[in-house]
Amino acid sequence: MLLFSGYIRKVFIWPGLYFEMTDKTLFDLINKLREGIRQRLPEIRQDIDGIIERGERDQMVVERELDFLLPLCQLGFCDEEFRRLNDYFRAINPNSAEDYDKFYREMVEDETRTD
Repeated sequence: MLLFSGYIRKVFIWPGLYFEMTDKTLFDLINKLREGIRQRLPEIRQDIDGIIERGERDQMVVERELDFLLPLCQLGFCDEEFRRLNDYFRAINPNSAEDYDKFYREMVEDETRTD
């Protein structure tokens, strides 16, 4: 659970360019992002189904989709889809699929770490 203190934060955009954001504004922005992802989940699943059903062998196509899914997993979405596509990718390039597994595990470990 996130707690918000009401402080104003300066959000860096570019050297010398920033905007101020309250915790509530940041919270609202995150919720909008999460809702946008939630609405797009059926389309994402359809893309993955298409890659698997047509037997896509182009490594770049599959990797591009895996690269797209990793940050969504970090936000709490698409874990199942990522694992399913990476399992499919394992038949195309086992070494790269193992690398994706490592990235995923590291990401999950970072999220659960309570340092």
